[in-house]
Amino acid sequence: MVTKKTYRLVAFMGLIVIAVLSVLPYFAPANPLVIEDAVGESTVYIEAERDWMLFPGQCMQVQWELEGIAGVYVQDLQPERGTVGVGEQVDCYAPNFSLRVIFADASTQTYTFDAVRYGYQQIQWQLYYAFLTILGAICAYLAIGARAVTAIVATIAVTPTMILHVLTPFTGYRYIEITDYVVHVRWAQIASLQTLGEIPPHMLFHFAGRALIELMPALYHVVPIIVLMIACQTLTAVGLHTLLRLLHPIEDDAHAWQIAYIALSVMLIFIGPLSMLAGTRLFEPGSALLYPNTYHSPTMVMMRPLALWLFIALISVPKTDAHIGWLVLRWAWIVLLTIAVTFTKPNYTFVIMPAYITLLAWQKLLKREVTRNELFTAGVLVLSGSLVLGWQYFTLSAGTSQVGETSIALMPFWYFTSRDIAIPMVIWQWMVSLIFPLAVVILFFKQAIKDEVLTLAWIAIGGAIAITVLFVEFPRNGAGNFLWGTRIANLILFTTSLGFLLQRLRESDDKWDIRFMICEALLLAHFVDYVLVLVAY
Repeated sequence: MVTKKTYRLVAFMGLIVIAVLSVLPYFAPANPLVIEDAVGESTVYIEAERDWMLFPGQCMQVQWELEGIAGVYVQDLQPERGTVGVGEQVDCYAPNFSLRVIFADASTQTYTFDAVRYGYQQIQWQLYYAFLTILGAICAYLAIGARAVTAIVATIAVTPTMILHVLTPFTGYRYIEITDYVVHVRWAQIASLQTLGEIPPHMLFHFAGRALIELMPALYHVVPIIVLMIACQTLTAVGLHTLLRLLHPIEDDAHAWQIAYIALSVMLIFIGPLSMLAGTRLFEPGSALLYPNTYHSPTMVMMRPLALWLFIALISVPKTDAHIGWLVLRWAWIVLLTIAVTFTKPNYTFVIMPAYITLLAWQKLLKREVTRNELFTAGVLVLSGSLVLGWQYFTLSAGTSQVGETSIALMPFWYFTSRDIAIPMVIWQWMVSLIFPLAVVILFFKQAIKDEVLTLAWIAIGGAIAITVLFVEFPRNGAGNFLWGTRIANLILFTTSLGFLLQRLRESDDKWDIRFMICEALLLAHFVDYVLVLVAY
């Protein structure tokens, strides 16, 4: 009889084979792409190393020999520049590479590489990768579990969005109106211990990006950043799946629930405010909407999974009866995550620290026991977070960072009123961003008020909103840098609200309770509305 262990071993071997098969097309042979021309006494010979590439961003050698010409200019992702008649260059984005040749008779001709074919656009390669994806999802489920399938599905789902947000600002195509990638990728290219003063003090993305760029020298430097961003989004989906399982445990053989959790985890990375009620266009600069998911900031994309796993670590610390060695490892993990979150983007750190302390104070007020483990967890969180935040603040206030000297002012609602957003509209936009979590709390108030995890999530979003309202950073007062804490706090609030709702649904004898139907409809509305807006955007 074939055992479950044998199935897992075979599935794991299948994953290895699929991984090998997925990268083989990258090394597929290709023929040179040659352009030959003659204009009067002038001759043109241009040769590209490959006439076929798997995807844009794959690098190739281009060489040219031009005779009897008056001048030649290279046009690529950099400004046009003159060059010599015989030369070569490594090109990493063929659609934007061309040579503008000025002939002896003063006529001009531009030679491009539009004939380069891309594998991802061809049906045979699309079917090939579709087959590998389905087979990989089955093997991953058998070998590792539902989290692996979540990772695969999330990777496929987020790839188009992340490519558009990361790559298009570097190609001249303005598909995306708002993006922070250009400046952050430039900082990533120069990140090192010797250039700390030339990059922001929240530099984890920049060092990670620099490491990947160095590891992938054969690719256009933006492609490793795309890989990093997709990996972060995938880790976010896996974190969401983990949090849902933690809040609402299910058995490994409950396949229907497993599939539902995979779908819900991927859905949560595409949740947004209800634009139909917002009174403003989504992604409008300066709005008060609390986006659970934003994609235009690389530091935010990277901070999201780290903050999510920090939240999971905090709520996973047992109140009592735990082995001291296990507790030490858990606290060390919290310290590491706190440092990583703060060095990526500090906003969630100065949200979760006071939120966790407030939760303990709230428990004490309700005469619930606050254990030594919880107090020590709070101390570990606050100490590690404060040390990094303190270093970042004094670096900025001293003006030793590239972003210049910084000060923080107490100016309630200034960020919104300076953009002519009336305070009632600000509050309304908050509400349409939180309709699903609000509905869960209102409809299940008696149970919700007793749920510590949901209470922590609400305290965190309340604190994030308070920080946004009260403080302004100068001289970058127009950037709205205090808004970022509301983004991740809202994503965690949506997830904890969903986990709470699933637990109530499982405990209820009436699965068709109108309260469940209302909450489910609102969650679906948040998802569908945001996906439609993203497609249009």
